[in-house]
Amino acid sequence: DTVSVPAALKPLFDVAQKTVNEYFSHLKMDPTKGTIEINDQRYVLVRASALSKDFLETIQNLYADRGETEAMSIGKNFLFDIAHVIGMNDARNFHTKMKLTDPVEKLSAGTVHFAYSGWAFVDILKDSHATPDDNFFLTYDHPYSFEADSWKRAGKKTNTPVCIMNAGYSSGWCEESFGIPLTAVEVTCTARGDDHCRFIMSPPHKIQEHLDRFHSKSNEFTKTSQYEVPTFFDRKRVEEEMHRSKVLAEESAKSKSDFVANISHELRTPLGAIVGFADLLRKTPLSAQQSEYLEAINSSGNNLLSIINDILDLSKLDAGKFMIENRPFSARELLHSIQVMFAGKAAEKGLYFECSLAPEIDYLLEGDP
Repeated sequence: DTVSVPAALKPLFDVAQKTVNEYFSHLKMDPTKGTIEINDQRYVLVRASALSKDFLETIQNLYADRGETEAMSIGKNFLFDIAHVIGMNDARNFHTKMKLTDPVEKLSAGTVHFAYSGWAFVDILKDSHATPDDNFFLTYDHPYSFEADSWKRAGKKTNTPVCIMNAGYSSGWCEESFGIPLTAVEVTCTARGDDHCRFIMSPPHKIQEHLDRFHSKSNEFTKTSQYEVPTFFDRKRVEEEMHRSKVLAEESAKSKSDFVANISHELRTPLGAIVGFADLLRKTPLSAQQSEYLEAINSSGNNLLSIINDILDLSKLDAGKFMIENRPFSARELLHSIQVMFAGKAAEKGLYFECSLAPEIDYLLEGDP
């Protein structure tokens, strides 16, 4: 047998063994093309330790500044996410190929497929309850897990369970089979010195409840051991929340830009009229003092128009349509307009405001004034 299950499930799993055996009997290897095909599907061979011990040790080196525990957690999250998605897609492909429809039938094919593809032997324990609802609960062992084996072959003992891809792949396959979100946690591991590589699988929001119950019934060694709940679903939820926040922020920024643009346009119309009438008044007979006041009105109006144009530029910048101008302007005229704008306010406070420019600077500058 390629799988061990409770007696009540054995007839169904016997059928699965025949189905999967038929699937894997169509193996073609052609080194001249660099191809491995099973039942017209392309496969690749990967050295087992490269996806376990070697991978995790490399991640620990890359993230050495984070500390051993956090670095190991980063590596495990990578492996779980990858394996979970592969498990879902392998299940979808196999279910379609073999025309499987019943959830338990789909699960049974997964356990045998697991053995044929070199991940591990699967032993489903009798307290499991595989139903497509919140009561889904699976306890199972993976004797000969490729991940635990890679550590043991290297003569290295781990501090935590390491069969993270086994957990990710099996929960991904079952999630696709039963149509509900599922996650799995390895609670004991032979690479750590335990008797079994044992896993608990359930819906994510129920996993902690099952883990607590398991550890309350276990021996002292297991009770004090470390285990990690994969954060695949938490990260997915956080990423979705971040995306929603980004969309809301973009919509808010657009609304703000539109508001600023509308207000700016509404201000420009009456302000343009003020500046226009000031220009007309300058062409009429005026006293010296009236001319000075009119020049202040005209200069301040133009400066305010320039500020409004800058505000419009900011709204264009938010919309990604901002263009920097490059045109000639007079530094002397620019300073004079600044002096006219602030001289009146300064005089009200008994101050004298003056701008001076060296006589030799009488040429035009180029830029966006």
